[in-house]
Amino acid sequence: MNRGSIAGRGLCYPRIWQCSSRKRIIAPMLLALCILTFIFCIKALRTFIIPTDYIARSRMSFHSKMTLKKVLDSGAGNEVHEDIKSDDYLRRQYFIKYTELKQRQLLTAYPEKSSCLEEKSPAVPCYDTTCTTPLSRDQNYSINSLLSTTHHARMTMLNPLQDLTANLKYTHVTIVAASSQNHFLEVQGMIKSLHENIFPKFKNISFYFYDMGLTRHQLFQLQEYCRCKVINFPFHLMPGAVSNIRCFTWKPLIVHAHLPKTDILIWADASVRFTSPENDDLFNDVMNKGLLGGLPDRFFRPVAHNTALQMFQYFQIEPCSVAQFQEVEANFLAFQNQPFIRDLIVETWAACALDPNCMCPEGTLNMHHCDYNVRKYAKCHRFDQSTMNLIMLKLFQENYSSFSFSQKYYAIKRSNKVNYFDFLDEKENLRANKSKNV
Repeated sequence: MNRGSIAGRGLCYPRIWQCSSRKRIIAPMLLALCILTFIFCIKALRTFIIPTDYIARSRMSFHSKMTLKKVLDSGAGNEVHEDIKSDDYLRRQYFIKYTELKQRQLLTAYPEKSSCLEEKSPAVPCYDTTCTTPLSRDQNYSINSLLSTTHHARMTMLNPLQDLTANLKYTHVTIVAASSQNHFLEVQGMIKSLHENIFPKFKNISFYFYDMGLTRHQLFQLQEYCRCKVINFPFHLMPGAVSNIRCFTWKPLIVHAHLPKTDILIWADASVRFTSPENDDLFNDVMNKGLLGGLPDRFFRPVAHNTALQMFQYFQIEPCSVAQFQEVEANFLAFQNQPFIRDLIVETWAACALDPNCMCPEGTLNMHHCDYNVRKYAKCHRFDQSTMNLIMLKLFQENYSSFSFSQKYYAIKRSNKVNYFDFLDEKENLRANKSKNV
């Protein structure tokens, strides 16, 4: 077939200039139409066949396979922003996470305890054989129950800290801490260990410190030597009774406000000391599981003893059903910014903080002290810590301790006072005097 016959059929190839003017117009239009149709098909496939949350999860899975140091040094981020989701979305995220953990064999069984009739120590967790309302192990019932009891609180929650963090830069690791004036020397020990064991090793880390009532001199020293961004906690924006600093409602709200701005968020109380040179293993663990809390090596402090009866009623859990579980401490927490953790766990935790019937119900401010010589349910209350324990017990039951780590990465040194800032101040003065004498 000659080229003239090809042009005669309207294809105008390869000598398109020999076609009629009408065909010269039609050919480019057909080409453009084909390209637009191709683009539309690709977008349709991505929208209807590959859900957005699957793409986000794939990104998360990719990062979870990398060591933290590689993630930090590479600058490869995975910033994810989600609005409050429906119950159906949260239910789906729960089963996605539960299935993933099960398939990867990351769910570990909680160690069996002796019965409370045999256990002699009153402060040790034990199995209550007289309990007639055991904790349900039905995953459908567990997630539906949690979503039902917290639905109103989640839907009406408005974090007063949200505006303070809206314009913060996205980083791969964020460390958050807070202190009032009575813990200022103790928190300097935490900051010193952070400067020595974390900052020199990792890049792209943000450190935010909340002023919970420091003196003017303390605030000056903090701003001078902390190597952090200091934020004044807005107690005046907190509603009603939950504004009391002793309710600890501020901790979940700080975590909730900062988590969308980072890949990994670490909460550190004043008593925390970063000790291990292998902290990248800690961060790898949280990338795998999504959430980690401190489980002390000693078996002590049952959840059933250290949680107020009002909170048990709020979450529809009987104290006797969790008598065998030791509480996971909230002094050192690690969170990954993923839908299950961000939109379900932390959202529920923060919503409970703002609900006057949940984290700090009436009468619980007098329940800080625990008598460990008495075996009694709901004898004291741990506020933010109790809330996180009940949320995780509700969702994971016997696999509850899967989200904990031992203290090989850190140490807890309560009341350990360190004059770190005074030391840095003296060091700076000596350096200045030397330069003057030269």
